[in-house]
This record gives sequence, C-alpha cells and structure tokens, in this order.
Amino acid sequence: MRRCRCRCRCRSERGAAALEAVVVVGLVLVPMVLALVTAARWVEHRAAATAAADEIARSLVVDPEGADAAAAAVVLAVERGHGLEPGSLWVQSIEVGEPGGDVIVTVVAVLPALTVPFGSWGATEIVAVGQERRPDHSSS
Repeated sequence: MRRCRCRCRCRSERGAAALEAVVVVGLVLVPMVLALVTAARWVEHRAAATAAADEIARSLVVDPEGADAAAAAVVLAVERGHGLEPGSLWVQSIEVGEPGGDVIVTVVAVLPALTVPFGSWGATEIVAVGQERRPDHSSS
C-alpha cells in the first residue's frame, strides 16, 4: 500500500509545471513585452517632439517673421523623418522675445497610452520645450 500512496501523490502533481509556465507567460512575460513596446514608442515620440521644438526655436532666432509657417514646415519634416503619423506633433505655443531675449517653443506629441499587437488604447501627451537666446545686436 505504501507504494500506491507514493504513486498517487506523484500523479496529483502531474501537469503542475505546465500550469506554472502558462501563468508565468500570461501574467509576467506578456505585460513586460507590452510595456517595452509602449516605452519604446514613448521615447520615440519624446525625441521627435524635442527635435521639433529645438529646430523651430533655432529657425526663429534666425528669422522671427513667419513663425507659424516655419513651425508647420518643421513639424511636418520631423514627423516624416521620425516615421510618425501626420498630426502626431503640434505646436502648443511660440514666444519670440525681443533681441537679447529668448525664443521659447512648446511642442506636444500625442500617442497611444498602450500599444498592443491588435490595436492601441487611450491617449497621452508628451510636452517638449525648445529655448534659444536671440542675439543682442540687430542686423542693420
């Protein structure tokens, strides 16, 4: 009889490793992969927004006239360069100070809060600010 008890106990634990593997993959690995994919998109959009804000500020230091047109052209070029969908970036504010002052540009990147293989959920915004100092002298 003793032999039977051992055999029964071994049989009752049969398949436990397969169940543990399913739980680990479903509850640990899948969320980690989704978090990595989402974090990569956040970093990509942050870099694009920062690049656009810095480039717009630089262009407005050189030529402060036509700020809206310059900003739109830069945003479009950065979206194309980073492979983002049109409309992912938009200029929230542009402040052009007097000579010797600062040019401050705020660009917002809109992206899904969570990206999964079959779609995305929610939305979030990332804000980037570009700032450049205008020269003190005026070109006469």
